[in-house]
Amino acid sequence: MSDNQQNVNEQSAAPQAAPQPTVTVTASGLDEQLLEEIKRLSKKQVRWQRLSSLCIMGALVALVIVLFILIPRVLTTLDHLNLVATKIESSIEDIDVMVSEMTDASKNLNELVGDNSTALTDAIEKMANVDYDGLNKAIQDLQDAVGPMATFFNRFK
Repeated sequence: MSDNQQNVNEQSAAPQAAPQPTVTVTASGLDEQLLEEIKRLSKKQVRWQRLSSLCIMGALVALVIVLFILIPRVLTTLDHLNLVATKIESSIEDIDVMVSEMTDASKNLNELVGDNSTALTDAIEKMANVDYDGLNKAIQDLQDAVGPMATFFNRFK
């Protein structure tokens, strides 16, 4: 190979780096004002973020305190509700027993009235057939007859 071809091969095999542009930072008056404005705004933003973080922390602490106060009270209330529910259940069971006993007693009373209805009817009919006027006259006659005897025996006392 010739030297020319070798140079071409070397150039194609190893690409040469392009020259890098150099950046020079110059701080002009306008750039400094922009930087100061950005710095001032960043400080405000940090201050508001701190304030909002403190508010969130305060709310969280208040929530934790409220939960520590409320949870025991809620649990106590639930326990009382369970006790009341248990008492109500036992009362309902007692009421059921009382209702069944009252039903049985009314059935027994119905049977008693049914069994004795003829006897009661006969007694009422006999009482209705009594001659009360005649009975009153007989009592008056007895009193008239016994009255003088009572007076006579009272003298011997």
